[in-house]
Amino acid sequence: MKTPRLEVHVNDELLTTAAVDDYGVLTAILCWVLKDPERVPESVQQGTAAQQAEWLEEELSLDVGGLGPAGHLNWPSRKLAVGDEVKIRVLPPGPADAPDVRARNEQPDEGG
Repeated sequence: MKTPRLEVHVNDELLTTAAVDDYGVLTAILCWVLKDPERVPESVQQGTAAQQAEWLEEELSLDVGGLGPAGHLNWPSRKLAVGDEVKIRVLPPGPADAPDVRARNEQPDEGG
């Protein structure tokens, strides 16, 4: 298989079509997070009530990303709710949306 594209829909709405050039990594990740209120870091405990509430907030999200020759790539992400429907189609090579964010790969110094 050569450079497939991911066509990502949320609730029948196209979120993005993602692809990398030539070689790399392409991901669509559904993530649910609920942090233990007994393990709030000290730095958060010393913050405002709003910061503490934000840290404890349950998260459900969809992230589309990748890694290509130029570095890390991110397409639009989306917060999700229970009942949302996510559909991912694997498509052959072709046109794709430009990523929102590109972060260059850091190359280690030759000297070590």
